[in-house]
Amino acid sequence: MDRHETDDVITRTLALGSQGRFDEAAAALETQDDSLPGTKACSACLEAVRKLASGEHEEGIQTILPAVRELEDLGYSGSLGWAYSAAGFSFGILGDPALGIDWMEKALAIAERTGNKVQLRRCHNDKASLLAMMDDYERAQEFYERALAIDPATISDLERGGILNNLAYSCIHNARRGDISHRESIGLAEKALGYANAALALIRNPENSRFCGWVHYNRGSALTMLGDYATALAELELALDCSGDLSNLRMEVLIS
Repeated sequence: MDRHETDDVITRTLALGSQGRFDEAAAALETQDDSLPGTKACSACLEAVRKLASGEHEEGIQTILPAVRELEDLGYSGSLGWAYSAAGFSFGILGDPALGIDWMEKALAIAERTGNKVQLRRCHNDKASLLAMMDDYERAQEFYERALAIDPATISDLERGGILNNLAYSCIHNARRGDISHRESIGLAEKALGYANAALALIRNPENSRFCGWVHYNRGSALTMLGDYATALAELELALDCSGDLSNLRMEVLIS
């Protein structure tokens, strides 16, 4: 296989990876000789993103960094937006959201240049989450709203519900800021409740019970701010019932 054919296979593999079609991407690489430039790095990149998606953030980052560097050196940086965004979000989870945003900006630039709206929406959503990790809930809300507005006809109910719930969470934290008026705080709490209600309508499903826990938590938090304490308590109890082994959700509920 010559260099041109190798380029075609790696480019196709990275394109499949950007669509989340990892099994097909791995199958495409099976035709490659491991000794050819970029083949092992491409395989490692796929493996790393799978690890990151399953919550193995430290191991995934250790795997993805050398793989990305090699692929960049070989000229494939324009096809690595999905890897940059996965790494960026994981940097945030590992405690460095500012570094995560640097990586997310690279992913955003590629998504904008290529017109990949699915990736662009994901990048805006993940950048918003990184901003929330930095307690910048006002800008986080802005980027969640941008994500929701990108090609809305192609958003699944689960993805839309997730973004709406993230918006609710950001509005709640914005409402708790000390530099806004009571009226503004109530307005944000009302928006949060509206977003959480819309999210619950989209993802109410036994398979999404733990996700529903966060929605009930947001509803309970918003209702508390709005003075409906009895309904808020019922929502927080539902959140606790749904929390399972999500210790961070249980902690948030218990201190509410």
